[in-house]
Amino acid sequence: MSSLKKNHCCVFSDDERMVLEYLSDKKYHSGVQLGSALNKSRTTIMNYMKKLSDSGLLINKVIGRGYQLQIVPEFYDRRILLKRPNLSFFDTVDSTNQFLLEQSDVSDGTVVLTDFQSHGRGRRGRDFLSSYGTQIMFSYATNFKEIGEINGLSIVIGIAVVKALESVGINNVQIKWPNDLYINGQKVGGILVETSCSKKGVYTVIGVGINVVRDFLFLVDLSKLDREIGAIDISKHGISRSEMVLLLCEYIDKYIANFKRVGLQPYIETYNNYDAFAGSNVRIITNERMIEGVNGGINATGAIILYTQEGKLVEVVAGDVSLRKADIT
Repeated sequence: MSSLKKNHCCVFSDDERMVLEYLSDKKYHSGVQLGSALNKSRTTIMNYMKKLSDSGLLINKVIGRGYQLQIVPEFYDRRILLKRPNLSFFDTVDSTNQFLLEQSDVSDGTVVLTDFQSHGRGRRGRDFLSSYGTQIMFSYATNFKEIGEINGLSIVIGIAVVKALESVGINNVQIKWPNDLYINGQKVGGILVETSCSKKGVYTVIGVGINVVRDFLFLVDLSKLDREIGAIDISKHGISRSEMVLLLCEYIDKYIANFKRVGLQPYIETYNNYDAFAGSNVRIITNERMIEGVNGGINATGAIILYTQEGKLVEVVAGDVSLRKADIT
């Protein structure tokens, strides 16, 4: 794995991983037992438990019985991840996007993968809910010459992700403009594109987050959300999280390379076929206004086309916007 500046992140120590191994049987283990096994004091074990809990692992503590890992996550296989060049893995990080944005001289295709984000973010400043071991969360770095070249990038990444999922038999994923992933009306993932412009060009970071273990729905506070959330159980399709990460990166590699050559135009029809709200009455809310109309798909710049009740055609560019279905009479 590649070496990046390790700000705002951590990798569990060998001792902390041993604690997780002991707790993976879902039985209770006392601090004394764990301390004896690791040759550590009870205070040290308590500190380990706090760090693991702060990292999104759900650990029960019962006086007289000890500690129990309530849900055992599927841990990443480092041997598989090592097959991807320029990939760095951390158990926890504030935000994979922010982490990469703070780097300099990062080559195309550099990936930062984590199992837990303490300050992950989505679009419109929303928090990105995270629980250890139940999602795929990574950020991917690439470079463009000019800002106009990235128009429609999030849409192409969405298509790349859907195609990767389809390749393992997950065939019912749709895209909600401009960059959410949906199954049966439930959001299962999202994409966040952020940029940093300089004389060298446009440094672009693409964040991808997908809920891939059903336990995710039991581990996060869904009351914080204003939409239905779901998860894809990729294990039912015979692929591990580690393998899925590499597959997603391979598809993103391919689609970005082609996007840089040909732009968004060849992907418009494909996107419109995946559009979760195709032909639906929708409401778009921006900082300045609210627009209602029939979703007419996207144009060559990635803007969504709305046909209003007044017979007008309105184009809304992706940005700080919110899109919802609407009942228009």
